[in-house]
Amino acid sequence: MKTILKLAICALIFAACSDDNGEDKKSITQTLNFNTDDMYVMYNDSEPEDSIYSAKWRRFEVANIIRVKPISDTSIEVANFAPVDIDSVTIMATIEGEDYPVELFNISTIKGHGTKVIDYPFVSGQDIFLNEIGEEVSLSAYNAGIDAGSISFDFTGETDLVKRLLELKASKWEIVFHDYTNNGGNWSSVFTAKDARRFTGLMINLAYMFVQDDYRAEFVKEYITNNSQEPYNEEQKHAVLDELNDKDYYRLGRVSGPDGLGGGSALGFKEWILADYLEYSSGVANITSHELMHTIGYTHSSNLTYPKDIDTDGDGVAEETGINPVTRTMMKKMFDENRFPITSGNYYMPSDFAAESATARTKSTVVCCDDCLGDRL
Repeated sequence: MKTILKLAICALIFAACSDDNGEDKKSITQTLNFNTDDMYVMYNDSEPEDSIYSAKWRRFEVANIIRVKPISDTSIEVANFAPVDIDSVTIMATIEGEDYPVELFNISTIKGHGTKVIDYPFVSGQDIFLNEIGEEVSLSAYNAGIDAGSISFDFTGETDLVKRLLELKASKWEIVFHDYTNNGGNWSSVFTAKDARRFTGLMINLAYMFVQDDYRAEFVKEYITNNSQEPYNEEQKHAVLDELNDKDYYRLGRVSGPDGLGGGSALGFKEWILADYLEYSSGVANITSHELMHTIGYTHSSNLTYPKDIDTDGDGVAEETGINPVTRTMMKKMFDENRFPITSGNYYMPSDFAAESATARTKSTVVCCDDCLGDRL
């Protein structure tokens, strides 16, 4: 009996020690709050236009909405390029010579479009970190700093929003706002911080929709034609979406003439689209998909821009075909299922949409012209 009692006591002590060690390990990764008054908020209304257009600091990847960027050997900039506050994010650092990425720090909350420069935790006093397999590692060798070429960053998390943002890893889109003032014609000479705020949410939601498996499934079932009006097979349809998701660079601007412009890296939409995209709009679905297809080389001859009524079954009945009906169907479904990352419920400045919402949510036409596409670089 005494032996059994001793074993039981030892087991309890061991369990308690294990729990303590587990708690200690969890507490190694420090948690920082980036929802404070000293945060700089990008795209604020007092910001000069050259800051909005800054290709060096404001070009961002939709795959890395939480961006960590070395500023010096001892400091980094943490930035949120989404127009929503994001909670419960862990920043991972991959360091040359380390076997596994390490948990650099946790973020309790980071403001929408918030950015801040901080010292690396291993510079400001922390030596022991956890790597991604739960091992303790010392980064004391970097107390004096680390070369920017020896470290890279990623983020992870378990909230629904962060999981959706992580799905954007399948998109290669990089975004920068471009000053089209000197292009004239159908490009607006006005581009405000509010336009930039709304554009970020629009592009995040579009990128998210196009990487979804069910969007691809609907698209592959659709009757799709190329610029010679020849039908695509399944492999060619997959290639269209792959090319769109692999598009590496968009220079965004606001349009004053037609509802949208697109070609090469240039992409723009009229103000009402920026005002309407947080609820279902057939016009937004049609115009955005139309212009994005222009950016990967499709003309008005293909039903990847304008829809075409085609008798696909040979029964004498022509039906609307192309990317527009697919996008309308999927956009409606994703709104009904509350699947988009950026919503009217989490967008951080609701006043951006309160005053100028368009009256054309039911419009289903696309106004565009081949001679108004502007810069097709």
